[in-house]
Amino acid sequence: MIEQGLTYIIISLSGISLISSLIFIIIFFSTKNYASKFLLKLILYIQLSDAILAVGIILLVAPVKENFPVCIIQAFLIQFGALNSTLTRLIVNIIVYLALKKDGLSFKTFENYAFFIGFVISLILSAM
Repeated sequence: MIEQGLTYIIISLSGISLISSLIFIIIFFSTKNYASKFLLKLILYIQLSDAILAVGIILLVAPVKENFPVCIIQAFLIQFGALNSTLTRLIVNIIVYLALKKDGLSFKTFENYAFFIGFVISLILSAM
């Protein structure tokens, strides 16, 4: 009885997280003025990783058989989403610190590094 209640809570909260992430992603791509802003792109990366993590958590409560590919996909999505979210938030914190410490900091130099660290390194670590 308690496990079923916890399952409903997990699905509900993950669904809310997924919906809010998708709403931000839709707003980001529908508004042309924000598409060139670097910090909003970093928030977009965080929202993408949260959406991936939410899908992985929703798959966690899905009934599956042993050694079924859904288990592997679900584990990868949870690990990738959590790593990506953590690394992207770390990047945002470092960039905000550097922006406050140094006036006139160019964010364009960090854009490729942020994407590489946030997504590529998370993908490599999750695949191991």
